[in-house]
Amino acid sequence: MARVAGAGEISPTARALLALEAIQSTPGITAQRLGERLGVTERATRRYIAILREATEPAPLRDALAELGRRLLAAGGTDAISAD
Repeated sequence: MARVAGAGEISPTARALLALEAIQSTPGITAQRLGERLGVTERATRRYIAILREATEPAPLRDALAELGRRLLAAGGTDAISAD
């Protein structure tokens, strides 16, 4: 199972961007599975999804947020999601 490395040290904004990236890379992922990957509860995951739904329209904004998330993670020098 893949999880976010250092999940306890990630800001809510960064976690939302990680959620967006995971949703895009894994179509059909469940809230429970996404929560496991992010290291948060299913309830918290559903809040992130609701926030993303409001924030990611239209599609160009969604794509820009995904790219920003990748750049932020690359700048940190660690992989966002690692295999356990």
